[in-house]
Amino acid sequence: MNLISLRIRAVLEEAGIVTPSEIKHGPVESATVAIQRRGNLSPRSVNQNIQAIREFVAWLVPHRLAANPIPGLELRNTEVDVRKKRRALTQDEMSRLVDAACSSTKSYQCDSGEQPARIDLLSYLTGLRKGEIASLTPESFQMESEPPTLTLEAKSSKHRKKDVLPQHQQLVSLLKEWLPDYRPGEPLSPKLANRKVYMMIRKDLKAADILYTTKDGDADFHARGDTRTSRGCCETGRH
Repeated sequence: MNLISLRIRAVLEEAGIVTPSEIKHGPVESATVAIQRRGNLSPRSVNQNIQAIREFVAWLVPHRLAANPIPGLELRNTEVDVRKKRRALTQDEMSRLVDAACSSTKSYQCDSGEQPARIDLLSYLTGLRKGEIASLTPESFQMESEPPTLTLEAKSSKHRKKDVLPQHQQLVSLLKEWLPDYRPGEPLSPKLANRKVYMMIRKDLKAADILYTTKDGDADFHARGDTRTSRGCCETGRH
């Protein structure tokens, strides 16, 4: 099934539409809004769903439908993006964030200081989401390849396809210290999937004296900083 078909099916299933005669403007509009909110989609992504359902209805007329039942279904304004605004951390902020997490002696959501620090580093040096990081095991990393790569299996990738990503140079040096601590097949972050990450990142930001929200946006778990020269506790030997 191609991507257009998947978009059409998503809208129809969300609207509870089974037959062409059930296609109406109200349910289709409500379905697109629900999908947008649940997936935090941009106006451009919503328009792709709308365009797909429009083309499907145009194909149904006049063979299955006498007239177009959704003539008023309009595309979104791509100049307005109401999604959450995120800001990237600076090099200095990233260094302070990791140092604060590493130097913490308190457990947080059953994890000690080093584990949250490793999660922070994996997040900022890979750009992966929480569920993707939670799926990583020692076998996910190909340290001897040139360049070293990270493989994300299709079931864990947000794209639902196998991704092979080049590793950040700094992450490579950190992984050489981390990976011997894990058994084959053992997740690097076994508790992450059930953690409230937004609470963890706010705790670390507060400890590092970094504002979570500024005029530039929120420095949440998916905000990316310039980590080319950031310092991690595992580099300096502070655990």
